[in-house]
Amino acid sequence: MAVIYVKEQGALIQKRSERIIVSKNSKTLLELSKDNIEDIAVVGNVQVTTQVLQMLMQSGIDVSYFSYSGKYLGHTAAESSKNIFLRFEQYELYHDENRRLAFAKNIVWNKVQNQIDLIKNYRWSGEYDWKPDVEQMLYIREKLKGDITGNQILGIEGKCSNIYFGAFGKMFKCKCQFNGRNRRPPKDPINVIISLGYTLLTKEICSALDAESFEPYLGFLHGIRYGRKSLALDIIEEFRQPVVDRLAIRFFRLYI
Repeated sequence: MAVIYVKEQGALIQKRSERIIVSKNSKTLLELSKDNIEDIAVVGNVQVTTQVLQMLMQSGIDVSYFSYSGKYLGHTAAESSKNIFLRFEQYELYHDENRRLAFAKNIVWNKVQNQIDLIKNYRWSGEYDWKPDVEQMLYIREKLKGDITGNQILGIEGKCSNIYFGAFGKMFKCKCQFNGRNRRPPKDPINVIISLGYTLLTKEICSALDAESFEPYLGFLHGIRYGRKSLALDIIEEFRQPVVDRLAIRFFRLYI
C-alpha cells in the first residue's frame, strides 16, 4: 500500500474505472489501482475530481491538502466511527487529574528516552562527547517521578528537548546550518524537513483518532486550546525521533 504525494503544480487527479490517474496537459504522470493506495496527499495547485473523492471515501482512503509551502490545510475522509462511549471514557480520564497527569508523564518519559536513544546510537566520530548531555537529560527526567503539575511536565519536556536538539544539530555533516529548532516558518532546510515530517505524521495520527472515535481536540499533555488537536500532539511526541528525526538524518546523509 502506497501513500501518494502529488506536488506537480497544475496536475489533475481523476479516475478511470477503479484506477487513479494523475495527469497534466493530457499527459499521464501516474496510474495506479485504488487497491494499492493507502492515502493521497496533494500539495499546492492540484485538482481532484468529485468522482475520485467519492470513490476514495467509499474505500476509506483519505485525501490530505497542503499549501505549496507544506502547511497542512485539511483532509477529506469517510464518515468516522460512531463510538460515543469511547469518547465518554476519554472525557472521564481527562477529568481525573491523577490519571491525566500520569498519562502526560508517561508520554514525556518515553519521548525523552527516544531522544536519548537517538543520541547514544548515532555513530559519533569523537568530535562530540554526548555523555554529559545524556546525563543531564536523565537527571531532568527524574523529576517526572515527583508530585508536579501539567505545566511542570511540559517544562521538563522543553528542557530535555533543548538539550536534544543541540546534539541533533551535530548529526548533520552537510553544509546546511541547524542552530536549534525553529518553525512558523522553519528557517533552514533541516527544520523544513522535520516540520514537514511532523505535519504528515500528525495528519496520520488525526485520521487514526477519527477512525476510532477519539476526541482529537482533548489532550492529556497538551491540554485544551481552541482549534488545536491536542491528543494528536500528545501521541506524536513518542514518534518524533524514531520516525521523523531518523529519516531526516538519513535524507541529508544520502542526498545533500
